[in-house]
Amino acid sequence: MALAKCARCEKLFSKNTAPVCDACLPLEQADHETVRKYLVDHPNTAAEALSEATGVAVACVLRMVDEGI
Repeated sequence: MALAKCARCEKLFSKNTAPVCDACLPLEQADHETVRKYLVDHPNTAAEALSEATGVAVACVLRMVDEGI
């Protein structure tokens, strides 16, 4: 059982596959959906512009890019 620091709240949690803890997972999924919907209409948007347009933190957007989402 590997421990990791949650990318959102920075608490330690037992890491499964997500980079966030179970408490932050619904927020992460909501941000993912927001970003996905925006990119359907605005492909190739830079991370900072995407963050400004959607209200999703740049760190979250970059985390999604790192995960290949």
